[in-house]
Amino acid sequence: MFARRSYGQLCLLTGDADGARAEIDIAYEIARHIPASLEHAPAVRAKAALLACEKRFEESYALAREALASARPVDEIVECHVTLSALALELDRDDEARIHAEEAVTVARRLESPRLICVAELALGRWQMRFAPAAARASLLSALDHTDATRFPLERAEVLTSLADCLRAQQGAPEDTAQLEAEAQSIMHRLRASIAAPVAALRA
Repeated sequence: MFARRSYGQLCLLTGDADGARAEIDIAYEIARHIPASLEHAPAVRAKAALLACEKRFEESYALAREALASARPVDEIVECHVTLSALALELDRDDEARIHAEEAVTVARRLESPRLICVAELALGRWQMRFAPAAARASLLSALDHTDATRFPLERAEVLTSLADCLRAQQGAPEDTAQLEAEAQSIMHRLRASIAAPVAALRA
């Protein structure tokens, strides 16, 4: 289940939607029959992410709620709240998006996990960009402070992209926005290149 889910998530990252769907669907079907497994929540959350990529947000949100209900490791609980916050924003459920983001931040800071603080602050910053723009930059900068391109490249790229959007909305210096976006694109290019060969080898 773990291997199928992880491979599917790598396929999703490289843009192989068909490969991602095939692997994640298998992991999800296995997870449905083993609800007590620690892998149940991550597999269900992966399926939710897949549906979100297909713009099936209502179905995705329902699965993310299911994942949260079965999540046991605290780090997975944070991940579920982050996922639910993002999906709630897509569905214009503004209060739910805020509640999930704030809960993610609270739990992540309790754990003192840099990566979890990063993704939680990013979720809160994205909500704030829409509803509390004056506070958004501080949350996104906090997210950025808790990650780096070596240890958490995907997370850093996502934070840089959101920070660029935030600065643009606040009429920040165009050169600063361009620099943030360039770094994010560079990180994603290197990341996809680094996993393309292993994914291809697994597919062969």
